Amino acid sequence: MKLDTNLLNMEERKKGIIHSVISGAFISITNKCNAACRHCIVKDDVISFTDADYNDVLDWLEQFKECGVKAVHFVGGEPFVLRKQLCDYVNKSEELGIYAGVVTNGLWAKTVEEGITILKSMPGLKGLVISSDKYHLEFINERIVKNAIEAGLATGKFVSINVTYVESDEVKEIYQIYKEYQNKISIQPVKAMPFEGEDSKKIKRFKPFQTPKRVETYCGIGNFF
Repeated sequence: MKLDTNLLNMEERKKGIIHSVISGAFISITNKCNAACRHCIVKDDVISFTDADYNDVLDWLEQFKECGVKAVHFVGGEPFVLRKQLCDYVNKSEELGIYAGVVTNGLWAKTVEEGITILKSMPGLKGLVISSDKYHLEFINERIVKNAIEAGLATGKFVSINVTYVESDEVKEIYQIYKEYQNKISIQPVKAMPFEGEDSKKIKRFKPFQTPKRVETYCGIGNFF
């Protein structure tokens, strides 16, 4: 039996990204977003965070390097809203030898070609985590997400889909939508917590911690945020 080397390579990369996430950190660079998903905290009008200070982010990356952090993921809001700054942050990460990933909704990929152009401007970006679930699909058509996937694959990024869900059937629907990319991308279900109930419309937005701190056991990972 001949082994599928592409599949093996994908599995190795998947192990690598999981290791990077566990040993890494997240930086929320902006609260701005070009969508308004009903399950997301940044949609709440009472939240008034400003964008992360440009020089602060660069300093944090330097500190991460000193602390032995192996990977950083830039999150938001929507990080690509600050495309110029994001590009600089990714370049700085690469300069420091830190794995750089981004968590995005993919709305920047109006076409595959446009998506490729944007990603080529960030050659140091290694991981593309695209949020797509029943909440995001209310704002972002699956065709746009597929454009982002295609652009990511064409530029050699590790592409994964983050699926926030309440009921397991929601995950099955996402697998069905993106079934053409089986063995090419990773799909990661993320249980919406804390929540119990059959109707996902009951999901409520929660205010962030008033005093940011180390969260020792959040989702079993304990990342710095």
